[in-house]
Amino acid sequence: ANVSGPRVAWNPARPDTDGPEGWLASTGLLPCHYFVHSFASPTSYALYRPRLGTSAGTAATAHLERNYGAAFPLAWVWAQASAAEGAAGLVVTGGLFQIGPITTMTYVLGLRAPAMGISWDFRTTDLDRMVDARNPCAGRLAIKATSADGRRRLELKWSAPSQTFGAPLYVPTAAGFSNSPGCRESYNGTVEVHAWQRQVPGLGRWRELPPRLRIPMA
Repeated sequence: ANVSGPRVAWNPARPDTDGPEGWLASTGLLPCHYFVHSFASPTSYALYRPRLGTSAGTAATAHLERNYGAAFPLAWVWAQASAAEGAAGLVVTGGLFQIGPITTMTYVLGLRAPAMGISWDFRTTDLDRMVDARNPCAGRLAIKATSADGRRRLELKWSAPSQTFGAPLYVPTAAGFSNSPGCRESYNGTVEVHAWQRQVPGLGRWRELPPRLRIPMA
């Protein structure tokens, strides 16, 4: 794979410093850090397969991020999707995160959707409200996010066939790397994205922002 610029940074004005963690990034409260370098960078690729030769891929986009620190959270869900031709980039991270002496359910959500004309962030640490419904055995996740000021609302519905999830992967824990229970991933999911907005916080009717997105290969 050959990944090139331009980057689609979390914050184009501060591409090397601003990321998913928000104000927590500058503190020492997190045992593990998380940074998104690009939602969708132009990428070319080729596949090399024994006895079948080489096949070149068409133009694609790549999501680039990094994790570093002592250990992963006790439990988490991570989801990412890129719509065709850069129409949208989406990433969600949530779970039981340790923040200082407290372990709490925390979510971060970033949506960059030129097709919808929006660039939105939601963080429970910024007092945004996020409600989830998880069914891991069925490969389903639903999230409803509302901004703290009451002006933005986002609904996401993820699904992936259970047979597309791979074997448990090793992850870093406080006791070392382990795949029990580890992490199981699918690259064959689909996410539906619906967004609403209103002018006055807590008042007035919600106005849906078109188009509704349905992103495959999530």
